[in-house]
Amino acid sequence: MFTSSQDYFKAVQDTFSKFPKTPQDVKALIEKTQAVVTTESENVKQVIATYNRATTGDASINEITEANKKTKDLLVTARFAAVMALPGAIFALPLLAKAAEEYDVDFVPASVKKEFNI
Repeated sequence: MFTSSQDYFKAVQDTFSKFPKTPQDVKALIEKTQAVVTTESENVKQVIATYNRATTGDASINEITEANKKTKDLLVTARFAAVMALPGAIFALPLLAKAAEEYDVDFVPASVKKEFNI
């Protein structure tokens, strides 16, 4: 974790420095967020379609395995979204990211990592 309060405040300051400052930055951020939502929506549709086919026996083992993998990713996304919905979550992000890294837990979804180059 953080060795001192200064380390934590530096992490928060680094987080705030990445906030958009111009209208173009805000537009780019919204477009990236929209791309993440679109990606996650497509994943949900694919998982549901695969599980529906699996109930009738029409899905292959490979399709079901891929759907299970995507479901795990969707649970990471749900956990991330739940944390982001909490008031003051922006202040907890550096701490949560550090704790997730320390305990080897996926905290940030793959689609967010890809889109925001994390």
